Amino acid sequence: MLRGAAGPRCIAFRRFSGEGRSVTPAEKVPARLSVLFVEDDPLDAELLLTQLRAAGFEVSWRRVDTEPAFLEQLELGADLVLADYRLPAFSGLRALRLLRARDREMPFIMVSGSIGDESAAECIREGANDYVLKDRLGRLGAAVASAIESRRLQQTLLRERELMRTLIDQSPDPIYVKDRDSRFVLANAAVARMYGVATPAALLGRTDADFIPRELARSFRADEERVLAGEPHVNREERVPLPGGGSRILLTSKMPLRDSTGQVTNLVGIGRDITERKVA
Repeated sequence: MLRGAAGPRCIAFRRFSGEGRSVTPAEKVPARLSVLFVEDDPLDAELLLTQLRAAGFEVSWRRVDTEPAFLEQLELGADLVLADYRLPAFSGLRALRLLRARDREMPFIMVSGSIGDESAAECIREGANDYVLKDRLGRLGAAVASAIESRRLQQTLLRERELMRTLIDQSPDPIYVKDRDSRFVLANAAVARMYGVATPAALLGRTDADFIPRELARSFRADEERVLAGEPHVNREERVPLPGGGSRILLTSKMPLRDSTGQVTNLVGIGRDITERKVA
C-alpha cells in the first residue's frame, strides 16, 4: 500500500500465471483477466489473487481503496471488479453504483467478511453478479467464471440482435412482428413504405385497421387469430391497397412466436411482392 501519496491512489500491480492449478472453472472462459480490486487490506487482496490463480486465471490487477482512485482506474477498463463491502473511506456498494452508472455489463462481485441477507439482496438489485464471503473463497473462481461467461453470452446476444435488426431493416420485403391483438411491435422500412408512414416507429402499437379498409383489416385479423392459435399461414396471396392508390400483391407467410414455456405470444410475418409476376 502506498501511504501519504497525493491524489487518487492506485495500489500495486502484479501478474500471476496459472501454472500448477488444480481446479479449472476458467477453462470455459478466457483465462487472462484484468481485475480491479476495491480493497483496503493488501493481505485480503493476496488471498483473492491466490484463489483466482488456483482457479486457472492469469491476472493483471490494480487495487484501489478510495472513490477518486476507483473512478480514475475505471477509465482504464477492466474485465472484472472485485470489491470489499466495507472500506474505511469507501464501500463496495458505492463502487457498484458508480460502475453501473457507467457500465451496465462489466462483471462485479462483492466480497465481504460478513454480509446479511438484506445487504446481499440489495447488492444483487443494484447489479452485482454475485457475492462471496471471505471465509468461503473456494467458490470465488466459479463465481468469476460464471460472471465472465454471463457477460460473454450477453455480448453475443447483443451482436446477434444487432445483426438480425440490420437484416430486417435492409430487407426489401415487408417484415413485421405483431402482438396477440395484432398490433405492430416491430416493423421494417418496407412495411412503413407500404402503409405510407415516414418511419417504422410510426407503426408501433397500431393495427392494419389504421391504414387499410376495415373489411380487409378484419380479414387479415381473422387469419392472424388462426396463426396465434398455432396454425402457420404459409405463402398466401394478400392484396394490399396503397395510400396513393393502386395495390400490391404480396405472397405472405405468418408464423407463431412462442415463449420459453411454449405459449404463443406474437406472430412474425414476411411478404414478397409478386405484383409484376401476377400481372405479366
